[in-house]
Amino acid sequence: MYSQKLRVAILGTGNIGTDLLLKVIRSPLLECRLFAGRNLSSPGMTKASMLNIPVAAKGVQSILDIKDDVVLVFDATSAEHHFKHAPLFEKAGIVAVDMTPAKIGQMCVPAVNLQHCLDLMNVNMVTCGGQASIPLAYAIAEVNKDVEYIETVSSIASRSAGPATRINLDEYLSTTENGLRLFSSCEHTKAILNLNPAQPCA
Repeated sequence: MYSQKLRVAILGTGNIGTDLLLKVIRSPLLECRLFAGRNLSSPGMTKASMLNIPVAAKGVQSILDIKDDVVLVFDATSAEHHFKHAPLFEKAGIVAVDMTPAKIGQMCVPAVNLQHCLDLMNVNMVTCGGQASIPLAYAIAEVNKDVEYIETVSSIASRSAGPATRINLDEYLSTTENGLRLFSSCEHTKAILNLNPAQPCA
């Protein structure tokens, strides 16, 4: 159907990176050339190996070692790490899709501003809560210019929040609020995240 798939790599083998890997495998447009992290025995790495996806445990250096074989990398590590990774990817000429709340590249919400992000070397995907709520906030603002306050509340299963997600909770909240403010032009925004410990998982 497609003559050539886009060659991509995923950096970060936790819950977010592993979930993304499964989506890339199903995609008719993408081919995962490398799944990179720091622990070959992690559940994500083990799953990737079972799916015959190339894996490496040298972190960002694993991506740079094959820079001529990838066009785009999904960074699913943490905001702190992406601050270090972003200039390395840019120097290597690799487009970075930032899955962390680092706020380095332009915020991208495909339902709202995809066309403005297609030629950028680093795009920030805001947060999962931002991707769910910003299109609604944008639509509300389009028909009502007098909205003074927007609040979004996200609830996820506690089990789905891995170590990097938990480390980035403050960044998650501030980035989501900034995204809501940017795309809705509403001055006052608030983001709330509930980690639900219920079993079975919510």
